[in-house]
Amino acid sequence: MRKLAIGLLLLSLTACGAAGPSTGSDSTGSAPASTMPSPSASAASGDSSVSGSPGTDLMGSLGELEKNVITALSTEINKPADSLTLQNKEEVEWSNGALGCPKPDMMYTEMIVPGYKLTYSDGTQTYEVHTDRTGQQAIWCDKGDPKPLGG
Repeated sequence: MRKLAIGLLLLSLTACGAAGPSTGSDSTGSAPASTMPSPSASAASGDSSVSGSPGTDLMGSLGELEKNVITALSTEINKPADSLTLQNKEEVEWSNGALGCPKPDMMYTEMIVPGYKLTYSDGTQTYEVHTDRTGQQAIWCDKGDPKPLGG
């Protein structure tokens, strides 16, 4: 059964194509994608959507992803969702399934995972959330301690 699962994973990865070359990585194991507008430019304009980048058909759903993440985060931290504001968003390529916030002694899928790093604030504290591209995997990286959201 395990060999079948690994075979299916390899087949799906082959069908999806190889990930493009990385431009480097930061200490969280992520590399910013070059097609995203500057987070400070988006924050300064108050625009929470991403547009204008070629090949960003999944970007249209980012607003929904943000809404789902803020709802899950507010539940986790026991604060109302409307008390949280998105401070920064960044498209990243996580180096593995840990989404840049590994738990010690855990094994993770070793492949590039496209996703987002979202930073929220309640005015007194900031919360960094790492997601995959769809938002189905989302973790609050609480001072390096991964806390799964929404599941």
